[in-house]
Amino acid sequence: MDLEHKISFTKDVIDNPNLCSELDTRDIQTIGTSVWEGFVKDKQSRQRWEERNSAGMDLAMQIQQSKNFPWPNCSNIVFPLVSIAALQFSTRSYSQLIRGPEIYRYRVVGDQSQQRLDKAKLLGRHLSWQCLEEDEAWEEQHDRLGMNVSIVGTSFVKTRFSTTDQHNTSTLVQARDLVMDYFARSVENAARKTEIIKLYRNEIYERCQRGIYRKDILSEAWFNENARVSVVEAVTKSETDHDRRVGLDAPQGDEDTPFTCLEQHRYLDLDGDGYAEPYIVLQEAASRSILRIVARVDREEDVERTDNGKKIICIRPTEYYTKYGFIPAPDGGIYDIGFGVLLGPLNEAVNTSLNQIFDAATSNLLGGGFVATGAKMQSGVYTRTPGQFKQMKGVGDDIRKGMINWPEIQISDVHFKLIELVIQYADRLAGSTETMAGENPGQNTPAQTYQGMLEQGAQIYRSIFKRYWRSMKEEGKKLHVLNAKFLNDSQTFGSGNERVTREMYKTDPNLLVPTADPAMISDQMRINRAAAVRQGAHSVPGYNLDAVEKQYLESLGIDNISEIYPGAYSDWYQKHPLPNPKMQVEQAKAQSVQMKLEYEKWKTVTELQAGQKKVLAEIDLIKAQAAKLVADIGAEKAAHAVEVFDTLMTHLHGLSDMINDRVEAMRKSGGDDDSARGAGRPEESSSGQSTVEVPASGGGKPNGAVAGGEAQQ
Repeated sequence: MDLEHKISFTKDVIDNPNLCSELDTRDIQTIGTSVWEGFVKDKQSRQRWEERNSAGMDLAMQIQQSKNFPWPNCSNIVFPLVSIAALQFSTRSYSQLIRGPEIYRYRVVGDQSQQRLDKAKLLGRHLSWQCLEEDEAWEEQHDRLGMNVSIVGTSFVKTRFSTTDQHNTSTLVQARDLVMDYFARSVENAARKTEIIKLYRNEIYERCQRGIYRKDILSEAWFNENARVSVVEAVTKSETDHDRRVGLDAPQGDEDTPFTCLEQHRYLDLDGDGYAEPYIVLQEAASRSILRIVARVDREEDVERTDNGKKIICIRPTEYYTKYGFIPAPDGGIYDIGFGVLLGPLNEAVNTSLNQIFDAATSNLLGGGFVATGAKMQSGVYTRTPGQFKQMKGVGDDIRKGMINWPEIQISDVHFKLIELVIQYADRLAGSTETMAGENPGQNTPAQTYQGMLEQGAQIYRSIFKRYWRSMKEEGKKLHVLNAKFLNDSQTFGSGNERVTREMYKTDPNLLVPTADPAMISDQMRINRAAAVRQGAHSVPGYNLDAVEKQYLESLGIDNISEIYPGAYSDWYQKHPLPNPKMQVEQAKAQSVQMKLEYEKWKTVTELQAGQKKVLAEIDLIKAQAAKLVADIGAEKAAHAVEVFDTLMTHLHGLSDMINDRVEAMRKSGGDDDSARGAGRPEESSSGQSTVEVPASGGGKPNGAVAGGEAQQ
């Protein structure tokens, strides 16, 4: 590049917020021309990709194109094949890859000391907090990212440190707004990439006052006029398509219309040494005016020089963009393909078939045909209203003979089967089969078979999730590097006022990984795996039971796990220890013996009470017999028998009193009664409890029988 002034790539150049002051007007114009020409060439290289994705986006957005065949305002149905597939992927990816409050974690390699483990957990919590709390737009941007990637096939996330907000930010950049050579090897190795951004007048003014942009642009004509919406066709075509999809007309430029700018990340040889250095050039597209030129290097350490330090060997530029891809393009292009391209032809085929069926039904409904010249009626369009009769000249039979209707169009079953076949293969390609969509496969389908169907149907999503997971890892590494450069010396975060320092981030960023598991594409699969590990941990020694239990609770989506289950070795369990298992066994045995003794006691008391009832019945019987004997033979003759009856009754009353005493004694002492055993002394069991040897339930029965016999004699 033929420049009047040369700029050596030194530390001052790296730290300079705008290098335009080091160049004259002619040099700035030369750079501006090079930037614009490079942008146009890159955009032309991906023209066919833009056309394919524009058509796919129309299908996803259900855009109805005007149709005049086979007649004006004919059927124009857009079947939602692409929309369903994109919605399915977006729903699964968002819920499975962004789970809970922890987005990232750090692995610990080598020394597994508790200090290193605690540091890794602290950094993971801090980086996750930055994504979900500090950068408020991060989660929303990634939610939109999943939907856009599934349709277009490629999206980008721009990660940088915002000097205005003083924290890291991640911004979604759609593929239509990041222009690269279609056959570039990768985003990192692309020689030139240009982002189309919108800047409002106030934003440009503020940055000019801060010294970020050139101050003299405030007096240039393009800045003091309304922004031009239609800059050139190469820039505005995608914008026009986007406005048409959302139902907007192309906006007319006014004082509030943002300026279309090009932020080009490229290489420029400003020092003339034959080695092009990485720079970022910001240009206003309509006027080709350069707003800013800045080095794309953050530190002098990223520049490798010869031993004497005079000649540059290599420069490692700072990369801001992370590519999120869907399915790699078969032709080797840098832009991946999504459902808009994969399902576009099938979706068009289904649309055409459905519209033909509806057009045929409309034609059969409206009728029409030929009218003979001899018919006494006028030709043309006849409208009909239900319940209305129209008069015509001539006889009805003559009119019927003079008219020939169009043949009725038969809708073939083959047509329907063909539509079903196309939709079936589209669902296979998109992974949106009935099983994956949550529909019931049938009541007689075995659980193992159904699980296998889910496993096979999820294979295509598993590979996409793996690419998505890999991109999230690359984005996290960029955030890690930014923290190592721009984080405050010490920062508190979260509700617990945890503290992290910049020095902590001066570690290997490759140890950072997303917490999501790309192999687990559903909650049920995650729960089944955690349950299997939990079952094995309780049957095989050597597992970390606390970690296994917490992993199982995480798979269930339980919040506040540390409060619900602090762990078997936590302070809470030190204050509330679990009982000794051996002691529990002994207590259970003692409780079993005690329950057995209580049962025997209850049984003995019940039997004694039953025997007492029999004794009382014998006494009542003797009284009745004595009274009957006295009534039959007189008191004098029955005096001897009555004495015998009194003796027997005295004996029975004594037996009843003895039973009462035994029952009361057992109730008070728990069964410790000598007479209840018959041996004169209680027998002690191994547990130390007294036992009572209980007599037969009919202990008083023989006496009662003898007494009754003697009374009868």
